[in-house]
Amino acid sequence: MILEGLRLVVLGMVTVFVFLILLVWLMSGSAWFFRRFGHLFPEPSPLASPTAAAVDAGGADRARVAAMIAAVHAHRARRRG
Repeated sequence: MILEGLRLVVLGMVTVFVFLILLVWLMSGSAWFFRRFGHLFPEPSPLASPTAAAVDAGGADRARVAAMIAAVHAHRARRRG
């Protein structure tokens, strides 16, 4: 019974060790790949992001944000007074 438990412990530890070694190997390979071929994957500019364009496109989002800020201020004022 104890021998079976030890066998399971060793099997589990070996499995975790192999998984972690594989993970480190894949991460190192990924780092090498992006160091070598990173110029093929340009960083998108923050101004070209769809969320920035959506917020800047219409005043409705700005009005919604302003309403949320006003609601928070009103709530905090009501709690204090």
